[in-house]
Amino acid sequence: MFGLPFIKPPHPDTLRAWSTFWQALRMIFHSIFRRIHVIGSLLEARAQRFGLWLMDKKPRLTLVILALLWLLPGNAQLPLIDRDEPRFAYATQEMIDRGDNFVPTFNGEWRFDKPPLVYWWMRAHYMIFGYHDFSARLHSVEATILVVLLVFGFASRMYDKKVGFWSAFAFLTCLQTFLHGRLCVADMPMMVFIVAAQWAAWELLKKGTWFWNIVFWGSVALGFTTKWIVPPAVVGLGVLVFCALTKRWPPVKNFKPIFGVLFFCAIILAWAIPAWMETNGDFFKVGIGEHVFVRGLEAFNKRGYTPFFYLLTAFVSLMPWMAFAGGMFANIKNQWDARLKYLLGSTAIIYLVFSLAQTQLMHYVLPAFPLFIIALVGVTKLELPIGKWARRFFHFVSYAGVVIFSLMVLVAWRIPVHGHSAALKWAGLTLGISLLSLTLLGRFKARGQFIWGSIAFICVPLFFHVSVSMLSGLLPAQQVAKILDPTNMPTTLIATGYEEPSLVSYSQAHWVYEADTAKAFELYEKSPKVALVALSQEFSLESIPSILLKKPVKPRRDLQKALLSQNPSGRHFYMGGVNLGRFSWIRYEVYLKP
Repeated sequence: MFGLPFIKPPHPDTLRAWSTFWQALRMIFHSIFRRIHVIGSLLEARAQRFGLWLMDKKPRLTLVILALLWLLPGNAQLPLIDRDEPRFAYATQEMIDRGDNFVPTFNGEWRFDKPPLVYWWMRAHYMIFGYHDFSARLHSVEATILVVLLVFGFASRMYDKKVGFWSAFAFLTCLQTFLHGRLCVADMPMMVFIVAAQWAAWELLKKGTWFWNIVFWGSVALGFTTKWIVPPAVVGLGVLVFCALTKRWPPVKNFKPIFGVLFFCAIILAWAIPAWMETNGDFFKVGIGEHVFVRGLEAFNKRGYTPFFYLLTAFVSLMPWMAFAGGMFANIKNQWDARLKYLLGSTAIIYLVFSLAQTQLMHYVLPAFPLFIIALVGVTKLELPIGKWARRFFHFVSYAGVVIFSLMVLVAWRIPVHGHSAALKWAGLTLGISLLSLTLLGRFKARGQFIWGSIAFICVPLFFHVSVSMLSGLLPAQQVAKILDPTNMPTTLIATGYEEPSLVSYSQAHWVYEADTAKAFELYEKSPKVALVALSQEFSLESIPSILLKKPVKPRRDLQKALLSQNPSGRHFYMGGVNLGRFSWIRYEVYLKP
């Protein structure tokens, strides 16, 4: 009475019917999946054959198309990032407005950071397309394409066309090139002349010809015209290290030093004499003395010196191809010839010299990347490593990238935000997907999965474009420029707290930067037609873990009380935006008279 209710067992015929049904269903799915696998294998084989045909028959055209797909998306949407990009961008416009061809200025003051070649390059784009973010960055895109083609030619000359193609592809798709290949700075133009000079030096070490001498000395001179003594020093030290490793004297006659020095000086003096006369020599005293030597002896932003900084950051800068380094070092002893001595010797001296400098920025060792990548591809062919240690190194580095950027996507998804700051969440989410795709690109290449590798390649710039589109309009300088009326621009523009160069580049006007808030408001009250931008609060985006843990977040800087005590006249706007240069979210106030 109180037992379990009686359950009638299924009839044996029913069980047999269900068994037959499931077996038939399994066979159907097995047949479908087998056909999908066969079709996928056929598509993969045909895609690989097509890729091999492109590499063999149209390698340069293929690389140019890939570079355009890789570098152009997002350039028009990404705001100019403080502090270098706005300075380069608007210094060129000021040269045009002043009619000066040799000495740049920014915000009405001399700018001696870099020689004039990069400004000439940008000036040509401004004259064709006008002044905006896309034209300001176009010179870096073009320079990167030239570097990719030079790497292809150099590696093909050293090894073969296949090594040349994959070396150029790996340099194009490493993270540091993905970033600096689109920024409005002088690094990629400098790289054009460094790689050309490194290639010419390799040819001259074997045999002296007039063609390679002209290329070598011309590239060194144009490199100096781009970024002072860095290109000549990098190339010259590489030649000396190679001679030391091969236990030979430098073949001075091959380099035709008398002709070379005269040719070098002729190119330099064509612009150096007018620049010297216009600035009474300050262009060179400040440019080389302060921006090369003094900056090399000072830590950046008071950051502590770390001797292994560049070795550690190589795993980020050369992502995803650094995972193959284990395979290269495991086999380097068997392939240690003149080519590797030149490539890795030059790489080592660049890393050593910049590691001794106090100023440490990840992109400073960019001149070493093409040579290191050529050596990496020449030894490993970017194939899955064979040795046990090399295989473990590859999986550890690549999986570490997958885990890190997957966590980045997860963290961005979980951030509780609202209003305008919600765009930061989606920007971080899509940026994480972009970087995750970049990490997977290396794994797909190692496994020879052409289709999946192509999908990963497309996803990197696609999601980057989506990410930076979310940030468009969130830059405070862009917001301020919209408030200011170009037809009725205030005669005095003042900034306190938020003293970024992007204010100048987006408003295209002169700004007075005043660190003292009280003095800034005093100057504001004295001026009849004036605008004032004042920082209220700044929150570091590095405090995201505290936000996720629902802990109170303290501002990095808080000037709210100082602003409330001023009680200025005129119109008042309370706004917020992202400071990409400082990786922070700021709240600021804009005051306008009348």
